[in-house]
Amino acid sequence: MSIDSSRTIGRRISIVGATGSGKSHLSRILAKLLKLQVHELDDLRDCLPGGQLDAGEFVQRVEFITSGNAWIMDGHYLAVRHIIWQRADTVVFLNYPIYLIFTRLMRRFLVKQWSRIKRGSGEYPTGTSSHNNSARRAGSWNQRWNRLLKTFRERQDYGRTLHSPDYDRLNIIELNSKRATREWIQVLQLNA
Repeated sequence: MSIDSSRTIGRRISIVGATGSGKSHLSRILAKLLKLQVHELDDLRDCLPGGQLDAGEFVQRVEFITSGNAWIMDGHYLAVRHIIWQRADTVVFLNYPIYLIFTRLMRRFLVKQWSRIKRGSGEYPTGTSSHNNSARRAGSWNQRWNRLLKTFRERQDYGRTLHSPDYDRLNIIELNSKRATREWIQVLQLNA
């Protein structure tokens, strides 16, 4: 999708894309540029010490935030997508190539593992058998693989859903590369 830079970005913005696509990074840039508050769906859902909100409380929080006139919502959950997109005026879809997403996910995984090893804690506690460590690593690798498979499904779903008649009124900005994102931000900065 081409970007029409003459269209102004709204004040109720939903940023979606696969894990590792840079949603949080872009959200922070837009928040500073547009002077809007960012709400990360992961943080909203996982706000309880040691647990997650139940589904009803999560929906209520999202409804409350999106009832305002200006916000950036970072993330995507099916349970609240319809609420966010019905109230948003702009959806930014980071639709980066799979190889880039995969590379970012693997880098994130390796950095976390290295950090845990250096601390001598986390997934590789001392005094455990190599079998246990292998099982722990396999679980982490399985999580990354499942995240990548989910990315394939989400990309198809975003494209289909965002272009459905239900969301015709939305200003949809699909960015397919880091370069396109940088250029779009530069246009926004010039127009700010």
